[in-house]
Amino acid sequence: MKFIWTSFGIMAPPRANNRYIYAANEQGETRKMSKIKYPEFGIVAQKCALLVGYPTIIRTSQNSSTWAINEWFSDVTLEDCASEVWFSGENNSRVETLDELKWRLGDFTSRGNKGACFDDEMIILQEEYDALPSKSRDKIQRDSEKFSQMNDWIGSSRHLHMRGNHPFQTLALRAGIDTSGRTKIHVKIMAHAYLNNYHVEFLDFGEKGLIGIGVDERDGNDFYLATCLSVDRNWRKEEPKFTGFGGKNRTDIPISQFLKWHKEIKDFIYLSGSNTRAT
Repeated sequence: MKFIWTSFGIMAPPRANNRYIYAANEQGETRKMSKIKYPEFGIVAQKCALLVGYPTIIRTSQNSSTWAINEWFSDVTLEDCASEVWFSGENNSRVETLDELKWRLGDFTSRGNKGACFDDEMIILQEEYDALPSKSRDKIQRDSEKFSQMNDWIGSSRHLHMRGNHPFQTLALRAGIDTSGRTKIHVKIMAHAYLNNYHVEFLDFGEKGLIGIGVDERDGNDFYLATCLSVDRNWRKEEPKFTGFGGKNRTDIPISQFLKWHKEIKDFIYLSGSNTRAT
């Protein structure tokens, strides 16, 4: 599959006729999609409408012919510093779902800075990975490869196993979620962050977060929540001040203490106005 992604500027309201859907930008440029060739045209039209007022990138297929990138398009999405996720690798040949786009738009808006990048996030997650023992890094690489081969992974809802103390404690500490008494947690996989790390919605709690997911080596069809993460540097700086060194791994204190720490850290960071990103 071969496609070309190009910047399209700020999206203007789309229009359509019997044969084509037209994406338009604020500069008056248009690109068209054939309703006959692309049966998913209805989804793409809705995406164009959702993206009005936002910076966009559009995809033009080069599979059946050398289609002109200044005339044709086959998909569209938000342009931000995470856009490379949508025009490379596993996402290059599929149409991003409405739910995926809505999640990205919500996250984009919540950051409050449309120029904000995920470079810091990638650096932090790479640092986390580099600090692990080689056996753990090898496992993450195997799991990441499996996820990349699952065409229905992004956008799917999954029940993840909860094992040991760590997932319960980090969920309470970083997401403010009490999963006491559960053996699984229900999540929707919204977007890939890095390696085995994904942005998710916690469907039973109405919250969002970033987690590490593992594949059960005893049963390749079972998945577990390895950890809940924060890539907010302010949060990472303040957390040890509240929990003490190694506090996130203590097994001698109740979940209620981790929830209390979550509230205290969140209040300190947000009330001080030192952060604009969610944890």
